[in-house]
Amino acid sequence: MVLRRSGAVPDRADPHKWHTAQGVLSVTGAQFINWNLGGGGGGAIDLVMHLHGVGFGQALSGWNGTARRARSRR
Repeated sequence: MVLRRSGAVPDRADPHKWHTAQGVLSVTGAQFINWNLGGGGGGAIDLVMHLHGVGFGQALSGWNGTARRARSRR
């Protein structure tokens, strides 16, 4: 969900690889690595921080807002 909402595009040949504005990511479970930047992390909040260049508080408030909107659509 985070990847798609961030505009990431899945790789056609590798289901674990995503193309993002920050570079190519490999994602396995909650862990990710950015091959272009040489860094990675784990979890949805960490991924939001990485993709959008924001701190923990901004990532958390943005994620909570997204989750609230998704729940309200149900």
